[in-house]
Amino acid sequence: MSEVDRRKDEFLAILSHELRNPLQPLQTAVEVLEHDPDAPVPARIRGIIQRQVHHITRLVDDLLDIARLNAGKLELRREPIALESMVEEAVQACAPGAQKRGHQLQVTAGKVPAVVNGDPIRLVQVVCNFLNNAIKYTDPNGRIGVEWGAQDGEGFIRVSDNGKGIPNDLLPTIFDMFVQERTEPSGAGGLGLGLGLVKRLIEMHGGTVRAFSGGPRKGSTFEMRVALASPDTRVQTPLEVPRIERPLRAVVCDDAADLRELVADLLRLRGHEVTVVEDGPSAVDVVCREKPDVALIDIGLPEMDGYEVARQIRERLKDNQPRLIAMTGYGQASDRAHAFEAGFDAHIVKPASADKILRALYGSPEEP
Repeated sequence: MSEVDRRKDEFLAILSHELRNPLQPLQTAVEVLEHDPDAPVPARIRGIIQRQVHHITRLVDDLLDIARLNAGKLELRREPIALESMVEEAVQACAPGAQKRGHQLQVTAGKVPAVVNGDPIRLVQVVCNFLNNAIKYTDPNGRIGVEWGAQDGEGFIRVSDNGKGIPNDLLPTIFDMFVQERTEPSGAGGLGLGLGLVKRLIEMHGGTVRAFSGGPRKGSTFEMRVALASPDTRVQTPLEVPRIERPLRAVVCDDAADLRELVADLLRLRGHEVTVVEDGPSAVDVVCREKPDVALIDIGLPEMDGYEVARQIRERLKDNQPRLIAMTGYGQASDRAHAFEAGFDAHIVKPASADKILRALYGSPEEP
């Protein structure tokens, strides 16, 4: 058996393990709640459910990203982005995990602003990967440092920790696919895709990644470098437009009964009036008849897909056009473009947080 085949077999075994791990606490949490269905849901159980759903989402996202990379379908949406804002966003996303383990998180800023041309979502994803690894592989009450700056025409971001370190024999292959990031006797989790994905994403930006460690128990440092943008490049700062949230009349269309009812419940909790339908023709009829303010529509519907639903609504309604939001598992750039061409105003990829769904009602997530 070749080394590649051996690694793939190991990866499949790890994948099975990693997908089953979060399912167990989810199943147990449901059974605990069923024991006394009328009792308030404890915050501890809510936290367990949220953490495990987030974990599964990250696993699935990594798998999809690797599939897109291998098929040459992962597209970068480049724009000028400041390293400072990238670090700020990544630290904000990862800080709760660091706090739970008692880590000190220190950011060291560069002496001058540094701007690169890159895909903000993907570059923040890289920094978050470095940070999450540092959090996971550092014993409680550890120290994690993030440094950004400019050097020799490149912008760099380094994440260092005083954690478990990396064996010298693992350093040359640490960024290979299907390689666990570090040795971990108790099993810290992960598919061995994270750093391989990081390397591919940075190489797509024309940059480099490196890892340093003095060995086991001596901590580690991970670094990404990307060419600086020209000195006259300016980062566009989006204008914050005050949003007045008023009760809306909404239609939710999804063939998955649990999802459409839960989304409807979420909207009703915020005071919105909601009608639910389960297929494309019904969505067109209800939207054109009731003329709601907003409609959240799945793409993969039976009989008539969401794209055709949007097209027919736009054709039939000349006035009082509703805001159309695509809620879908299709998340590539071409899927977004297809949705906007069909007439959607926003594009949300499942699973989406409640906050993202609610913000989309008034005009935000993933607009053209």
